Amino acid sequence: MINEPFVSPTENNFDARAVLEARAKSLARAREIKKPEASDEMLIFRLAREYYSLETKFVHAVFTLTDLTPLPNVKPPLYGLTSWRGDVLTVLDLRGLFGAPLNALDDLARVIVLGDKFGAFGILADFVDSIKEIELSSIFPLPENQRDRQHIRGVTSDAVLVIDAAGLIRQQID
Repeated sequence: MINEPFVSPTENNFDARAVLEARAKSLARAREIKKPEASDEMLIFRLAREYYSLETKFVHAVFTLTDLTPLPNVKPPLYGLTSWRGDVLTVLDLRGLFGAPLNALDDLARVIVLGDKFGAFGILADFVDSIKEIELSSIFPLPENQRDRQHIRGVTSDAVLVIDAAGLIRQQID
């Protein structure tokens, strides 16, 4: 052991209080809190070989289409009627609105029920994929040659077309 005499910090021109105060100030400084990006929870689905998304706040249900009564001589996107929870539900086929080919429905077709406060109508989907948070800043405008796609807000970097569900609902209710 080394026998050295105890030297207080003040005797060694060392101000412990000043050092502790400096440390306390650096620890107490306000941290920069990164605000979360604005995002929407979206239902991702496939329709005519393309992926689309809708805000989940407008989605009331998704079910397998088992019975559909086509409506003859109606203007697209109106397609037909089906039964849902004891009521008659109008079904739209958005493929015509989005410039996709109108193929026959397969046995696995789904209906996504949309509305503000209650299920107002359904839209056809080939496959429902997932629910995902999409940052609003990651939605890019459509290229100039595709701006004629009515009710499309934009496209994500992974090629998911984002539908303007609120605009679609307003148009169908009016």
